[in-house]
Amino acid sequence: MRSRLAGRTRRLRIAGRNRSRRSGRGISSLGQWASKVHLTRFRREAEAVARLEHPGIVPIHEVGERDGSCYFSMKFVEGGQLDEVARREPMPIRRAVELIAKVARTVHYAHEHGILHRDIKPGNILLDAKGEPHLTDFGLARLVETESSVTHTLDVIGTPSYMAPEQAVGNNAAVSSVTDVYGLGAVLYQLLTGQPPFAGGATYETIKLLLDTEPRQPRLVNPKIDRDLSTICLKCLEKDPQRRYSSALALAEDLERWLNYEPIAARRTGLLARGAKWVRRNPTSALLAACLVVIAVGSAWMLAKSELIRPAVVTTG
Repeated sequence: MRSRLAGRTRRLRIAGRNRSRRSGRGISSLGQWASKVHLTRFRREAEAVARLEHPGIVPIHEVGERDGSCYFSMKFVEGGQLDEVARREPMPIRRAVELIAKVARTVHYAHEHGILHRDIKPGNILLDAKGEPHLTDFGLARLVETESSVTHTLDVIGTPSYMAPEQAVGNNAAVSSVTDVYGLGAVLYQLLTGQPPFAGGATYETIKLLLDTEPRQPRLVNPKIDRDLSTICLKCLEKDPQRRYSSALALAEDLERWLNYEPIAARRTGLLARGAKWVRRNPTSALLAACLVVIAVGSAWMLAKSELIRPAVVTTG
């Protein structure tokens, strides 16, 4: 058994007999330094997650308190974390889509029961011995309240490369089920391209990228990805929550349409819409560009007009 600190949460991981195939978290707890409010929330939320009964969710077996600390124990899943599996060898496209479609249905089940994940990433998706996905750390990202430190905040509520913009700016009131849809899309993007949609050299650089730029089209990174699958992935990663899939179920169904070679529900973003999004993100640059266009057009018009009214030169000879 070994312990590690992550923010204000202490997690104890129990290693399996074969260290290379261990997966899952055996025991997690909030230590004695947590306030009574945190302990109460921890127990309440852990008990809520424990009531979820779904084959795609790593079950919580026990929630308790000992020496002033709350803890819970989870089922040990033999297999591996998705990020570890993906690092060992490239994942076939259809296999990646099948996995995310299953995880999306799992997430939808939790949403129906009032639980948001808020930290969907490859490391929180476990694959059992048969390769079936299981989601872990469900709902636990919201147990510890945000502190002033940006780094600490990210440790608590999400992982930068997979965080939705509303999480990145700390707008907890805007976090909803479609925040998890973004996370699903970010994981799908990584499985398809081998890299997350946004990754900077430091946390703040990653956040700036995800707030100010659009993700690169997946099919430009991996030419084997077709337009429809690229469209599905990018719809999940829309910065405006209302432009994403309305639910994890809607995402799962569109992925299944793709798997069955059926027309998808998502539509590619047109050039005009992409331009409008750029203008909203960069109003100053857009205004400057518009002024330059007006000046250029005006100058061209004045030049053309002067040519028209210039008196003809009459030559005699």
